[in-house]
Amino acid sequence: MRDEALVKKIEGPYAEVIVEPKEACHSCASRALCSISESGLSLLRVLNPLSAKPGDIVEIEIPEATYSRQLIFIFSLLILISVFGAALGTILSSRSGLSASLAGALGFFAGAGLASLIIWLIFRRPKKRVFPTICAIIKSNGGFYG
Repeated sequence: MRDEALVKKIEGPYAEVIVEPKEACHSCASRALCSISESGLSLLRVLNPLSAKPGDIVEIEIPEATYSRQLIFIFSLLILISVFGAALGTILSSRSGLSASLAGALGFFAGAGLASLIIWLIFRRPKKRVFPTICAIIKSNGGFYG
């Protein structure tokens, strides 16, 4: 999805932009990336490969397909490892002296914790994070904002 935005400030390789939510925002898979301000405008952190300046009007692209693939990966990994932990806990219940249901529940939560740690380790690296990107500067304002 592409949209127009106003660059508010620059922070290293990122820019904070203001986007006026449109009808398409309600069905956007990446809407969790936005935060709505009191005025109803969305504040969004985006990659700034074109070196846009505060006050510039830019076109941003939100990589919905990538964002959706990553969500599917996260939930699949979480479910898979949690179910594996529950099965392992149930199988090992006879050795631990716990009931099968209690050992299965403990295994499930241990698997969920392990999956959460793995997901955190994978996505804490900037290369794996999904950020909308400035793909064009529509109107340069010479670095003035306000």
